[in-house]
Amino acid sequence: MSEPAPPDWPDRLFAALKRAEVRQVGYVPDAGHSRLIERCRADPQIRDVVLTTEEEGVALAVGA
Repeated sequence: MSEPAPPDWPDRLFAALKRAEVRQVGYVPDAGHSRLIERCRADPQIRDVVLTTEEEGVALAVGA
């Protein structure tokens, strides 16, 4: 019996971010979101900002 394919939600969410022309993404490192984070970090059109707490994301979003 083969293992099921990994969920494709990170790729679908990344595609939605690109369609919405998102150019900045703030995140707190999280193993469960690593695929999505890596997709954002690899995209030269997206500025990735590592946060130390989720609360920092409020200031980042307001400033954006």
